[in-house]
Amino acid sequence: MPFDPSKPADESVASAAELREQLNALKAMIDAVNARIDALPTGYVTQQQLNDAVNGVTANSSGNTNSVATMDFTVSEPPTQWEVGTILNTMNATLQAMRRI
Repeated sequence: MPFDPSKPADESVASAAELREQLNALKAMIDAVNARIDALPTGYVTQQQLNDAVNGVTANSSGNTNSVATMDFTVSEPPTQWEVGTILNTMNATLQAMRRI
């Protein structure tokens, strides 16, 4: 019998058979969840594996852009061709540095 959350009804006389069915249904549900948990692959991550993963992410992070120089100039109004070219070149260098190849 599947679990019925409406049983026992409010203010009803308790029936041992009905309560037993409810408890058995709940136990079956718990057993089914435990069986699914037991079926999950076992294993753990070692500290070294975690360190290697973090170091791999760090090695390919924004630190790669440290080689791109900052643009330390004021843009005129209207901007000159040199200013726009410098911005374009810096943006391209930044995008190249950020790519994970």
